[in-house]
Amino acid sequence: MKLRTTLFLSFFIAIGVIFGVFIRWVSEDFQPRSRAAVEDSLVDAAELIAGVLSQSAQNNVLSSELIAEALQHARSRELNAQIYDLHKTKVGLRVYVTDENGKTVYNSEGAAGEDYSEWRDVRRALTGEYGARTTRDIEGDPSTTVLYVAAPILVDGAIIGAVTLGKPALQSNTMVDRARRRLVTGALLTILMAALLLMLITYRVTLPLARLRDYAKSVRDGDTVARPPVASGEIGEVTMAFEEMREALEGRKYVEQYVQTLTHELKSPIASVAAAAELLEEHPEPEQAARFVKNIRAESARMQSLVEKLLQLAALERHSAPDAREKIDLGRLVREVARAAMPGAEQRNRKLSISVEGELIIHGDERLLALAISNLIENALEFSPPESQVDVQVLRDGDGASVIVRDRGPGIPDFAIDRVFERFYSLPRPESGRKSSGLGLSMVKEIAARHGATVHLHNESPGLRAVLRFPLA
Repeated sequence: MKLRTTLFLSFFIAIGVIFGVFIRWVSEDFQPRSRAAVEDSLVDAAELIAGVLSQSAQNNVLSSELIAEALQHARSRELNAQIYDLHKTKVGLRVYVTDENGKTVYNSEGAAGEDYSEWRDVRRALTGEYGARTTRDIEGDPSTTVLYVAAPILVDGAIIGAVTLGKPALQSNTMVDRARRRLVTGALLTILMAALLLMLITYRVTLPLARLRDYAKSVRDGDTVARPPVASGEIGEVTMAFEEMREALEGRKYVEQYVQTLTHELKSPIASVAAAAELLEEHPEPEQAARFVKNIRAESARMQSLVEKLLQLAALERHSAPDAREKIDLGRLVREVARAAMPGAEQRNRKLSISVEGELIIHGDERLLALAISNLIENALEFSPPESQVDVQVLRDGDGASVIVRDRGPGIPDFAIDRVFERFYSLPRPESGRKSSGLGLSMVKEIAARHGATVHLHNESPGLRAVLRFPLA
């Protein structure tokens, strides 16, 4: 399971459990709290009516006519009381009055003369204690629960009877159920909002890790990618530590690879120089000696060129952006580079044609761009047959500008078309049969990438067309 899913599910389950326990605790507390409020009101009302009955008693004989008339009048009235979201339309109060023996003198719900002495509310009230009970009108039906509270009727300090007030719990239960539903609805909405917040937090936490994972895979596959943005906190520290590790490992691999390649590439010219030197020690004829010296000079120049280009390519690959960005007139730059290459073209018996379309401004490092264009022109001259022409064009290409270098040589074989931009990969020159350092096109590709440009090679009949395309400034 992914870290993002694990974090989300863990937080969501934890919040769900916490809210579930909270809702259950509050819901269980609703019922007794609601009944306590009703009971408190009944106690006050029972004491008030007990006081009225004690005042109306004559010779310690209870009279219930006043209570009966008041209750009948109240029940006959139509109420229109809006208590929050509860609409009350009638009086639901029950009353019964018992004498000192527990027999009913008045009962709003039944006949007088019944013996209630064993009922808890009456029994305790007649002994001067607090009397209350809860009874269901229909056994097993909680909606028919009625709460009764009794108060003693005192005359000159003596208990001559008790009055009990009853209140059906249906209305309070309805209010409790509504409050419980609201609580559950509010809790569900809160959990939903918490889930959305958790998704955002989880995304914020795992996004840097996902970027770091993708970065690691790209590094593993050898792709050139930028380091992901550094987050704050521990994830940022992990990112920086990973980057430092990558740089250390790449640095070692980079050095090993270049040393191995340089050693391999230098073997041939070193062997050639050593062989020519040994032959010179044998004092050959002046003509042969001159040929050996020429060979030593050529191989030395080859080694020097290899080392210089290798250092240039290494410097390019170790940096991700041009050293100095400036506005450059691409046509002017190509003219300067092509004119500098003309003497070498004439020595090889080749012609160099230049064509520039207007003023095309790009951004970049002029030194590096000149190096890339020079390598394309040099490559075209080396593969061109004698007395042929190399065309160099600069033209607008949609929203960009392209440098096109075309020769009339043999082109690139199919087996090499995907490898010509690799370091140290080189094809034999048609005229001499010798290979170059194999670093020229690699440098062109690196310089193009650093400038947001692209470079492509296309076989034509005859020759090869190299297209270096830049975005316009």
